[in-house]
Amino acid sequence: MPAMSSLPQPMPPLPVQPIVYSTPVQQRPTLITAIGVISIVIGSLGLLFNGIAGLQSFGMIMISNITRTAATAQQAKQAAVAAKAAKPADPLSMPAEDRQTVVRGLAMHRAISKPRREQLDALLTKCGRQIFRLRGSDLTVEVVRQNVTESGQLPDAKGGEGHDFFIVGEGRIELSDDHAKFVPGDGAETVRISATDAGEQPNWEAGLTTAQVKAIVDKVETQAGQSLPTTMKSKLEAAISAPGQGYFDPVPTIPEAPGQITNVSYMVNNGVGQLTLQTNQGMLVLDQSGNTVSSMTWGGAGAGGFGGATINVNMTAATTAIICAALGLALAIYLLVIGILMLRQHPRAGRLHKIYAAIKIPLAIAAGIAWPVFWMSITTMGSGTGTTTTPTFTPALITACVIAVLVGCAYPIALLIAFRTRAAREYYATVT
Repeated sequence: MPAMSSLPQPMPPLPVQPIVYSTPVQQRPTLITAIGVISIVIGSLGLLFNGIAGLQSFGMIMISNITRTAATAQQAKQAAVAAKAAKPADPLSMPAEDRQTVVRGLAMHRAISKPRREQLDALLTKCGRQIFRLRGSDLTVEVVRQNVTESGQLPDAKGGEGHDFFIVGEGRIELSDDHAKFVPGDGAETVRISATDAGEQPNWEAGLTTAQVKAIVDKVETQAGQSLPTTMKSKLEAAISAPGQGYFDPVPTIPEAPGQITNVSYMVNNGVGQLTLQTNQGMLVLDQSGNTVSSMTWGGAGAGGFGGATINVNMTAATTAIICAALGLALAIYLLVIGILMLRQHPRAGRLHKIYAAIKIPLAIAAGIAWPVFWMSITTMGSGTGTTTTPTFTPALITACVIAVLVGCAYPIALLIAFRTRAAREYYATVT
């Protein structure tokens, strides 16, 4: 029998590995989910809004530059026309008011189309004193009418509209759509002219007579329902009587001038009046002091349209608005990304949202002031060539700025408040 000492020793106990349990992931609070979803939505809308707004702002600045350039060229052209109207080119040239008297007198014998009136005006500018030697108060519509001994229309070899002719004491006037001529009765050299020879608008566009201007102003006051302030009235008279003004077509008779008015309105806001005059040819808006607020003509040949009016913008606000749009576009992309990270339970998503709020609030304040000032400055369209407009902080503008700032700051402020709630703090205290 073997000794007890020869028995095998018992196996040592096997080491037991400890059971490690993973830390359970805390359920995401509804608040955190809502923040993630809202961030994605606002980020997407921010991309759309800032992209469109930036392009619109840049486009308006470009249009403003184009109209200012065109207005500068138009004003130089009008100055040349005014200088020519104020100082006749030679002793035979007839001044504008006498030319219109002659036109009205001839038109009493037969109607003269506008293109032929333009040719007649150019002819009278060159040799009006050779055709009618009377001037000033001696030259009346009735005198011109009586001076015409015969009038009619010559046959056209091509079957079209022939030349109009008027036989007067000094000779014979012939008019067509593209030229005119005067054949002196004493056998002197025939005078021929085209209204486009000088490469400019015919002087028929130069302005209205004093009586026509008075008739227009009287009708404006009648339709406005009150007498205009003295300064506004004088500025209106100057605007519609200026050479190349473009709001009214010069016409033979006095009643035809105010007949071109289509609408007149006079509005008073906070004790400040504003006159709006609309005609067949354009629109003119004057403030209480007679300064031009808006000036446009549909054809662009006179003081308005893109041939004369300018779209003035506040360049400081415009530049700030474009910068804010660019930064807003980048911030919208950032918000979209961190909103996705929030839904993926990224541990730093909360901190990234706080960074967004810290950047967004000052940006929203700057944009909230710049955007209303910029867009309200665009509504001012004058006939000057300035590069900027000075904002007037009216109650409406201040209200618009306050609303824009509040809307822009609403979400970042809400984020800062949300991350201070108990649910958000406990959630980010456990998320690793």
